[in-house]
Amino acid sequence: MHDFDVTDIKDVSISTDGKHAKIMLETKYIGDMGINLPVSCLSKLQISSALPRSESEIAAVLDQQEHQSTLVDQNKIAVSVITEWLTAADKARRVVVIVTSPQSAKRSGFAINQQGAKELAAALVRQADALERDDDG
Repeated sequence: MHDFDVTDIKDVSISTDGKHAKIMLETKYIGDMGINLPVSCLSKLQISSALPRSESEIAAVLDQQEHQSTLVDQNKIAVSVITEWLTAADKARRVVVIVTSPQSAKRSGFAINQQGAKELAAALVRQADALERDDDG
């Protein structure tokens, strides 16, 4: 599963046959993104009056979520092998954006500051060199 920081809902429209809804989202790092879903799913998106409203209610929910996440095996991570990627400098935010599998539905990305990008690049070269040494030996 991929998470994206949505900054705004730009548009919501219903198909002419009334069966699908299209939601256009503005995201923080990957630009605009559209999703299509059955109209029957729209009710799941409605905000419940039971949602926390105050800072203390939100803090309590976050504490509960943090506690639940500690119950998950912390030694497991999902890894995808990618064959395509792209990078871009976001000068306005002073970060380097890295997008994996940019042409697929499973694309994901992250941004890293200038120093971190340099350190990541150096670490990638070191690890690739280690693989090369293993191949030679």
